[in-house]
Amino acid sequence: MGKTRSSKYADLKMIYEFSQEMLIKIFKELSDSDIFSCVLVNRNWCKTGMPLLWEDPLSWGAPIIETYLSFLSTEQRSSIRRTGVNIPKVTNHVFCYPDFIKKFTYTELHEATHSWLIESKNIASNYQDLFDESFDQKEADNDEKKRIIVKMMSSLICHLIKLLLNSSKGFEMVDLSTNYRCVGIPPLITKSHEMLKLVFTNLTYLKVHTNYADPKITPDRLDSANKLFTEMVEHCTKIQYLDSKDQNNERNEVRQLYRLVAVQKDLRHFTARRFELWLNLMVTLAETAANTLKTFNISGVPVDISLLAELSRCNVLEVLSFSRCVENKTEATTISTKGRGRGKKDNHAGMVGRGMLTTLSITQPTIRAKRLYFYKNKLEPKTLKAILKMLGRNLEKLTVVNNNTETIIKAIRKYCLSLKDLILQVYLDTRFSTFSEWIAGSKLRTLVLGTFISNVYNFEDRPDTLICEMLEEMGNYFPLSLKCIDFDFEISPNQLELFLTRSNYVFKELGLHQPSGLDDKYLRIIKNHTKLSKCLTELTFDRVFWITGEDANTNEMDSDSIDEEKPDRSYFSNKSLLDAEKYINTITSTSIDPFTDPLKSIFRVHDIDEMDTEGMSAEDIEKW
Repeated sequence: MGKTRSSKYADLKMIYEFSQEMLIKIFKELSDSDIFSCVLVNRNWCKTGMPLLWEDPLSWGAPIIETYLSFLSTEQRSSIRRTGVNIPKVTNHVFCYPDFIKKFTYTELHEATHSWLIESKNIASNYQDLFDESFDQKEADNDEKKRIIVKMMSSLICHLIKLLLNSSKGFEMVDLSTNYRCVGIPPLITKSHEMLKLVFTNLTYLKVHTNYADPKITPDRLDSANKLFTEMVEHCTKIQYLDSKDQNNERNEVRQLYRLVAVQKDLRHFTARRFELWLNLMVTLAETAANTLKTFNISGVPVDISLLAELSRCNVLEVLSFSRCVENKTEATTISTKGRGRGKKDNHAGMVGRGMLTTLSITQPTIRAKRLYFYKNKLEPKTLKAILKMLGRNLEKLTVVNNNTETIIKAIRKYCLSLKDLILQVYLDTRFSTFSEWIAGSKLRTLVLGTFISNVYNFEDRPDTLICEMLEEMGNYFPLSLKCIDFDFEISPNQLELFLTRSNYVFKELGLHQPSGLDDKYLRIIKNHTKLSKCLTELTFDRVFWITGEDANTNEMDSDSIDEEKPDRSYFSNKSLLDAEKYINTITSTSIDPFTDPLKSIFRVHDIDEMDTEGMSAEDIEKW
């Protein structure tokens, strides 16, 4: 019996009357654009969705500056105007948007401010020709005419930071990194330790990025930023600054980070780029966040196994990421700690600093993380092996875009017996015999296999045979547990057919992501395999835009959907596509690339390659 009109309205009313807690859980799973649609439904949904929509606004760029300027006082707006910036008229808003900010990224605020100055044209006409995309702080400091840019940006940044810190009910994520456009941290934000304590002592995410090797940042600017950061931490943690004679920027900032970590109550995600992991910092992180820390990510960091072992105390750790890290060339150094502690935790850290605790436990430390990423690190085989040994049977998912893959495979074969998902990019040192022996006895559920450059890298013990030519043989070793197989290199239709014919019929998902794309030949082979095996349910391909017969002849394409590095696309005729869909539930392209830097989206920077070890000189790496 169908629903009556009144019963349909009752269901609709029930949806609209979800509790606020339920709506928040639902909205957190949606994209910003979807949340924006939801806030237009009714007043309750709007009231619930707006804080979520505005908790991370700095990544929006120039438009956010225009909005925030409306919330400045008359005096603050006048102060900005005196630098040569024309402030637009105040716009009345229904909500106080600065109250909602939960994620504060210092570099994004600078980028948004600079973009607004360029795009808005709200600059005195006699200064407009000084603004362009190539601005950087170092050049401006050395150019008398361009110093006005620094003055304008400093004024805007000063008042905007004050607005956000005074409005915020507490940040969940803070990224205090600097880049070449940053004009310094305004001293005014260190005046109120109560405000700083409210804002900085209940962080969920803490991201730190130092740019000491970046030649675009002047030493005096770094020194100024470091001193102000030190002052901020002193105020919000009420811990006195120690060892003031030590003027080393890197040491001072790590020391302050250690203290900032020490006062956190709910730290779940820690990410650091271009940092040294000092023992006091690692001990404090492990103790403070023993029952909260879920992800630990480092990039461009000298790795010391003895310091990583401190993570064995983190009971709920789920993810470890190592991106562009280097081997630690020096012994672990400690920082002395003085003054009153916070009980056992600080006493422990103090003992470490005074050299009273200099050795780790004799027993092998176990890290509980289930997911591990190795991305373009320059680590010795013994270090890679030690990391995998510490994870052991806890490890379930591993992503490897790294050298020394032979060592990694041998280590997971010996220690990581519960591994279920492997994303592996084959490098020159990988031996097929090692790979096949391991995978045959594994419990692998998902395998994503790629090469560094398609059709170039082969297994070391099969130098004259392309990987695509070995698919038929490779399939003989795949375990019955394998349900998803994904290849990221060129495969001919004939090679694909042989592989599917000779391998077992257990795959439920198949991925073919080759630069040249797929056509009807591939689709017919896969359809015939599925018709016979009655097992395959999903086919993915391309990781980029694709076309069908209906739009094959049109010149209009969505340029945002096309990866510039992979311009080729798959083409399926409508007839073949409809025929294949009778047997395969899902046939779709995907934008997810498992071989990209796992931290790239976290830091949201365009020049990530230049900011880590790949952009460092031999002298810089040696210093690290």
